[in-house]
Amino acid sequence: MKNTSPGNLIWAGFEGRTVPDYIRVRLQSGELGGIIIFSRNFTSPQTLRNLTDDLRSHWNGVGALPIAIDQEGGKVRRLSWVNWPSAYSLSHLENDQHIFDIGAAMGDELSQMGINIDFAPVLDLYNPDSIVLGDRCFSHDVDVIVKNASSWIDGIKTSQIAVCGKHFPGHGSVNADSHLEKPVCHLSAEEIDIHMRPFKLLLDKLDLIMVAHVLYENLDGNSVATFSPIIMDIPHQWGFSGLLLSDDLEMGALKELDAMEIAFRSIVAGLDSLIVCRSENMFIKTLEALDKVCTSSSETSLKIQSGIQKVLTWRNRLRNSYPEFSESNFNKLISDNNYMLEKIMG
Repeated sequence: MKNTSPGNLIWAGFEGRTVPDYIRVRLQSGELGGIIIFSRNFTSPQTLRNLTDDLRSHWNGVGALPIAIDQEGGKVRRLSWVNWPSAYSLSHLENDQHIFDIGAAMGDELSQMGINIDFAPVLDLYNPDSIVLGDRCFSHDVDVIVKNASSWIDGIKTSQIAVCGKHFPGHGSVNADSHLEKPVCHLSAEEIDIHMRPFKLLLDKLDLIMVAHVLYENLDGNSVATFSPIIMDIPHQWGFSGLLLSDDLEMGALKELDAMEIAFRSIVAGLDSLIVCRSENMFIKTLEALDKVCTSSSETSLKIQSGIQKVLTWRNRLRNSYPEFSESNFNKLISDNNYMLEKIMG
């Protein structure tokens, strides 16, 4: 079943600091898309590395197990041992080498923790009125975003860390927080095109693109981007070969819909993978929904099976081995990284 199960399309986060049974079973059967780590899942570098090692020890799927984390820098840092600067602060350095070095150091830290994917960088245009983005963005200027994000990506990829550009086709034009409600973008199609340019110009460096739970009324007034075939097709038209990933399906922007409708509409629209960040119940309901779709619609079933094969192939790109962990060596790495930042940031 592991080569054909819709579970390969679902990435899961979980509560607690040990692998829950419902995740362990899916790891052992190879029927899971990937894992997302949060700060709630560990208390120290050692406990995090123990956790990622444990996750991999149960993995019996095709390709490497994707283990992802949100480590942007600034206010979004699941690993807090180093005070990594925000994207906006990086842009103010105006120094490509320093940005590269910071990206490389962040990648080294992630690899030591047994993590192979960073859900970063944020490629949205800076909007000072945004309550959710703010300094998570590099700049309001597309050229500055592309230049600095490119340097950071080149740095982090020295440790073979896959990266995810977010939040396509651009979250910077809205002030509302999709964690709480459904934001609506009123920009014209031409204006939205400007917000999409960082994704297009960095396409060859991105392994994943995360799609926003935002309604873009002048691209598709009927559906948030997550459910929009029109919006989902844009990266494919550009030639993107990575995965299109949902934002968390448990967010407030989708609260009016049940798991069946969310799963069905997401996959039909063209998403390759769905994220459930916390709830076992939502994970099970999403999986049941995809299983039901597979048996009730031949056209959608073929789409799901094609998507699964894409995911299995994509996983072979990922890093699948990690350095042996030493607490003393890791403490030195943290000390060195803090010293580097002190010199660079002042």
